[in-house]
Amino acid sequence: MAKKRFTFIVIILLAILFYVTTSFSHSLVMRRTVFLHGHPITALTTHIDPRPDTIQKRYGRCFTIDNTAVNNGTENAIPGICMKRGIWGFYYDVTIGDA
Repeated sequence: MAKKRFTFIVIILLAILFYVTTSFSHSLVMRRTVFLHGHPITALTTHIDPRPDTIQKRYGRCFTIDNTAVNNGTENAIPGICMKRGIWGFYYDVTIGDA
């Protein structure tokens, strides 16, 4: 029982570590978002533009995903991702929608 509990705690800590370490780069935030929304291979192969398409006060920096596997017009599509940058340099308030 203790070994299962230890394994579970290690998995949770690794997931938290993965989430936090991918929060400091806009491209990693976008890849993480695409990965967590069911496109694991596409998250690794999608081109991420280093410049945002728009910068809005309400949503932050907005990027469009130009990949038909992800931005395909269905209910689960991810046409764009907007995010704000925090005081310590990590991105937060990630919004999925048109950029």
